[in-house]
Amino acid sequence: MMINLLRKLSIRNGVAFYQDGAHPGMQARLNCAQEADLAHLLCQIPKQPVSVYTKHVAMVNFTRVGGACDHVVYINMVRDPVERVISWYYYIRLSKVRNFVAKMRKANNKTEDDTWLQRDFSTCVLQNYDECQFEFRHENVWSQMMFFCGMDERCKLLRI
Repeated sequence: MMINLLRKLSIRNGVAFYQDGAHPGMQARLNCAQEADLAHLLCQIPKQPVSVYTKHVAMVNFTRVGGACDHVVYINMVRDPVERVISWYYYIRLSKVRNFVAKMRKANNKTEDDTWLQRDFSTCVLQNYDECQFEFRHENVWSQMMFFCGMDERCKLLRI
C-alpha cells in the first residue's frame, strides 16, 4: 500500500519513482558486494528531479562500502509486528509466490496441500502448527531491527 501511495504521489508531484524488482524470496540482508552495488546504484540516481527508490532491504552503510552520497535520505518504516506476521502468513499462500514457497517447504520436508493453503492464521496459532510458533530461532521471523541496524553480522543478533 505504501509503495502504491508513493508511486501516485510521485506522479502528482513530479518526483522520479524507482522500485526494485519484486521477486519471491526477497533478500533483505545483502552480502558486501550486493550492498556495494546497491549503494552505487543509489548514488547514481540524479539529485534532480527529486527521486524515490523503494526496496525491502536492511539499511545500507554507504561509508562502509566506499560511497559518500550526501543526497541520499534514508527512510525506513516497520509494521506492527503481529500484523506483519499475519500479512506474511497469507502472502506466502498467494498464487504468485506459491511455487517458490512449495519448493522451500519441500526442501524442508514439508508438503503444501489444500489444507495448508486454506488454513487460516488463527487456526494455525491455536493448533500449534510449526510455522506459527514464532520463536527467535524461527527462520521465517526477521528481526525488524536489521532495517535500522544494517548488514553487519552483529545486526542479526538484535531481536524485536
